[in-house]
Amino acid sequence: MKNVYFISLILFIAISANAQSDLVSVTERKIGWSNLKNKDISGKEITFIHSIFNTGLDSSGNLMVVRLHKLTKKGRLVDNSERFVVYDLANDTVKWFADDNFLISRVVKYGTYYLHIEKNKCSRLNGETGKRLWTAPFFVYHVDPVREIALGYKIDKSRSTTILQGLNLVDGKVLWERNLSKRYGWNEVVSLDTSSVLVVSEGLHLVRLNDGSGWDYSAVTGELNTAEEVASFSALAALTVAAALNGSFVSMPAPHSQVVYDVVSNVCQDSAGYYFAAKNQISCMDLNGQLKWCTELPDNVTSKSFLIKTAIHCI
Repeated sequence: MKNVYFISLILFIAISANAQSDLVSVTERKIGWSNLKNKDISGKEITFIHSIFNTGLDSSGNLMVVRLHKLTKKGRLVDNSERFVVYDLANDTVKWFADDNFLISRVVKYGTYYLHIEKNKCSRLNGETGKRLWTAPFFVYHVDPVREIALGYKIDKSRSTTILQGLNLVDGKVLWERNLSKRYGWNEVVSLDTSSVLVVSEGLHLVRLNDGSGWDYSAVTGELNTAEEVASFSALAALTVAAALNGSFVSMPAPHSQVVYDVVSNVCQDSAGYYFAAKNQISCMDLNGQLKWCTELPDNVTSKSFLIKTAIHCI
């Protein structure tokens, strides 16, 4: 019979010189009765030192990743710290853990890859030990663990550029570069097939993962009012990370009272091409990125929109 595990959400406090016992406690618990076998059903209760924010399992089912936050008795965050724990379910041991300030850095699992994403750099960590395998001046926007590539921007003198790079997840080396604006962040990444994606960022951009090539269609997806706001907006370093299970995330800028962003729709696709609405227009491009038609939208009232594919309704 398979082992039964319980992950406890309660606060466990241990005073010990051993780091393992400080992090986790494992207890055998009776959870029920089997009429078929006429005996108790038992399982393991795994209790961590802090409250669990989220969990996940690797493909083998033997390793569990747990993200811990410190909470008060009322369920409020004590601070911005978090602990990322890799736990061995077979041996009931903590393989390794990493501490971060989740506002500026975080460990994220993409498939079998563990990435430590920080403001000015990205590192791959060994899944067994947590040690760094490589570090690159690179800010991650999208990760495809199956194709072993990360998309993101080159960091130059501690500032992000508009130079999009394809980074090899295995060794951290740059595969290709391409200029792609991200003034209002990336709104969406659409996987088209096994070799290309469609990036929504101030328009639509086809990106072939092997060499970074592809077409561009520009559109207005936000608004900045002054030069000062452009500077402050470009300097935002808010880290946005999606759930590790889906293998990718889209980086969105932090809200700014003087900035309007995400004025964009979802992307609809059929055999004729792509349909897309932005701040001032709704457009249709063919599969090669050539504009087929465009209809102007009222610039002063258009906001976030949604396209319904069946008859291309713009809401």
